[in-house]
Amino acid sequence: MPILPQLIAGVDESARRFTALVNSFPIPTDEETGRFYHITTGLSRTALNNYALLRRAFDDDAQDYLAWACRNLLEVAVFMRCVLSSKAKADEFASHRWIDGIEIVERLKKLEQISTPGQMTSAFDAMLRDFNQKMTADGVVRTAHLITRDWAKAAGMIEEFDCLNKVCSKFVHPTVWSILTEDIGSARFPDARDLF
Repeated sequence: MPILPQLIAGVDESARRFTALVNSFPIPTDEETGRFYHITTGLSRTALNNYALLRRAFDDDAQDYLAWACRNLLEVAVFMRCVLSSKAKADEFASHRWIDGIEIVERLKKLEQISTPGQMTSAFDAMLRDFNQKMTADGVVRTAHLITRDWAKAAGMIEEFDCLNKVCSKFVHPTVWSILTEDIGSARFPDARDLF
């Protein structure tokens, strides 16, 4: 079923109003409110950026980018629903920034070691120490990264998550199917655009 232009225009207007709302929030001065503000506005801006990508991809009928934006928006929805459910979930979400940061720096350091064998020191050592110190100062004891599927289950979105995550992965990643049907583009699944 094709998406009506009025619906698209309505969602675009909602995105404009939501952008104005997010930008109108005063920056809190107390730490507790500031932390919540930072989490929710970060999630909101990420959603808006991915909506812009979704719209461009929709107009271009670029199913791979539609799927990418759709999957990102799904994950942001899962995170936002959990963050809004409790302070504990919001705090847990924020704590994962150090775990993610450490994993990124460790992999960059490993990549540096692979590309420059024999190098004794790494430009990433100081950053890794800094992230570990900040994680300790924040009282973060977990070391495993956030599993979005677990959060989708907690948010009551597991069925939608499993379905969308799987189909979007097939569009986004270079699977055998996507590689061997690249030449026909969106004709592979002409009705998929409206589902994303």
